[in-house]
Amino acid sequence: MRLLLAVVLLLAAGPAGAQIATYEQGLIYDLDPPALQAATGRSNEMVVGTAQMEPVRDLAEGDVLRRAARPVGRLVYRTTDGKTSFCTASVIAADLVLTNRHCAYAMQEAMLWMGYLVPRSRVGVAQYPVVLPPVEINETLDYAILRTRGRVGDEWGTVSFSLAEPRPRQSLFVVHHPGGYPQRISLGGCRAADPAIEGDDLMHTCDTLPGSSGAPIFDMGSRKVIGLHYSAVALQGLNAAKQVKRIAAISQTLARLTAETEPPTVVRAAPSLSEAARMWAEIRDTDNPSLLKLFGEQYQGTVQAALALDRLARLEAATQPTTPAAKRSPQSREADPEDADAPLTRLAATTPDAGTPPTTAAATTALASGRAPFHACDELAAAPNDERRVWTSPPKVASAAGGGEAFWPPSPARGVEWDAIGEAAVEACRTAVKAYPNEPRFWTQLGRALDKNDVDAEAVYWYRRAAEADYPIAKYFLGTMYEDGTGVAKDLPEALRWYRSGAESGSASAMFKLGRWYQNGIYFPKDMSTAFEWFKRAADADHAAGTNMVGLLYDDGNGVARDEAEAVRWYKRAIALGSDSAMNNLAKQIQDGAGIEKDSEAAVLWYRRAIEAGNNVALGNLGWLVARGEGAPTDPEEGARMIYQSIARGNAHSRDRMVRGQGSRELHRAFQRLLRDGGFYSGTIDGSIGPQTRQATQQLFNTDKS
Repeated sequence: MRLLLAVVLLLAAGPAGAQIATYEQGLIYDLDPPALQAATGRSNEMVVGTAQMEPVRDLAEGDVLRRAARPVGRLVYRTTDGKTSFCTASVIAADLVLTNRHCAYAMQEAMLWMGYLVPRSRVGVAQYPVVLPPVEINETLDYAILRTRGRVGDEWGTVSFSLAEPRPRQSLFVVHHPGGYPQRISLGGCRAADPAIEGDDLMHTCDTLPGSSGAPIFDMGSRKVIGLHYSAVALQGLNAAKQVKRIAAISQTLARLTAETEPPTVVRAAPSLSEAARMWAEIRDTDNPSLLKLFGEQYQGTVQAALALDRLARLEAATQPTTPAAKRSPQSREADPEDADAPLTRLAATTPDAGTPPTTAAATTALASGRAPFHACDELAAAPNDERRVWTSPPKVASAAGGGEAFWPPSPARGVEWDAIGEAAVEACRTAVKAYPNEPRFWTQLGRALDKNDVDAEAVYWYRRAAEADYPIAKYFLGTMYEDGTGVAKDLPEALRWYRSGAESGSASAMFKLGRWYQNGIYFPKDMSTAFEWFKRAADADHAAGTNMVGLLYDDGNGVARDEAEAVRWYKRAIALGSDSAMNNLAKQIQDGAGIEKDSEAAVLWYRRAIEAGNNVALGNLGWLVARGEGAPTDPEEGARMIYQSIARGNAHSRDRMVRGQGSRELHRAFQRLLRDGGFYSGTIDGSIGPQTRQATQQLFNTDKS
């Protein structure tokens, strides 16, 4: 047994056995942990001897220990007191992980991070939200089994368990995330104590730190898990793990898993020559000095041990530095990425920075002006309604031929529509945030990319961070999250607060949203005059939908005095801003001669333009014109097809007109044939809109639109 040389951290008072790395700040979505907080209380993790914990990233890709470490991840969670804490967890099934009970019992939300090997790098890293409450939890044996959202085991594999009785001085290794930092492996001096067993516990000398709770204790020979690390026993100078065999005796989940994978155990007093040869065949190409040294010690006296020590000597000779480490300049040390998280005994240091922005001339100019230059994040996630988005070139301004009023659509606005945001946007925007850590534009766009990819809670974090930095569109996005209850509890007063703040900061989308709330009586009584004021403010800020809505309210005399000519003017202005709804509305004005000269052919032209822009209401409106030959040749079959498609896509106006029996009998017969061919109607094709046809029309309208 080795003596205790250092107690690394005194944690805040908590439940007995708690051994968690806890931080006052930080989020479960942050890649790198903040500095460990200074605290007082009980010592729960210790270094036994010297901190012999090697970065797993230093192992070769095919190294047997690196393969064993792959199913082990970092568990990050927010506690009931709002702090961020770290433990370690092992993947044991497709969507299950094993950790300590004292890590799980106070969780409010949690995230499993897999493949976190290098500080400040998300390459190869994956996140899996944890579903609460735990599947199993037991205080006596301090274990918890948690379910992940997503099949983590399919991608990262699972650990294997052994029910064998641990032997005194048995060679072990531990894979863990001490302090929440990149994955480490404890090898040197890592053995079972003598005696190895104390009650339910496996006593061991493997080095751990806060954050190692829940780490798997592997048998070196079989590379199977025989213990679940959970605590330190300060008086004995040892660390303690719960035996897997004891957990499997009461856990239905673990009992099933060990029954599926555990072969009959053969206990030997000492390793045989054949075992040394078999193990050497697996590690003979390793470049890991600790593994070679450990092998030489465990299989001392065999030919394979001699080969291991010879390879170790050659590796050490080949890696001697040509320049003494003491002569390295301070600058080279600061720039060395491998030194970013070492040594782990300096866990009270400040959080590593997010990176240094590029120093190109464009970047320097942009930073001097307070804005980052155009980035792939802009190309993949910029919102079209973000007034502060960056363009690769200035947007084109619509102009009218002959100096008249502009109402033709301008060139397509830069920015990415919601449905076009892909997974690549997340990585691009994380890169942008890392390069320009003080740019709210990138925080907002990262939030939008995460929002689209259903990483809702983290999206709320980035929206909030940008909103609190007074970025207008982020306030609007944060308001929508509170309104919908996405990634955060639904809270209409909080949504309203952010919409108002966004509107006052200049977000036209927030102004439009407030108009909608007053129009529909959301949260407060319906008030069309106030709704009109907000829509008008949005329109004055060149919000296309707001501009179209001003036209509609003038058209209907709702919240403002009716003025059809003024409605036409606002519709034209909305068209210039790209509103396809305004194209449809202008077409209807021209069709009816309301506020503008009646012209059926011009109406058909505008309906077609609206349809080309994706407007479904225009498709139905044009169908009714074509069916009766107004502004186009009479064609009931083509008119019925347009109306049918429009209703199938959710056009309630055309549905209601058909159910009421509007249109000719020829149109009705053509429509009934389409209903029959679509499987909605089995009655007579007689052109009579009776109960069966009305029911079939409603079924068509209810068709899944996804």
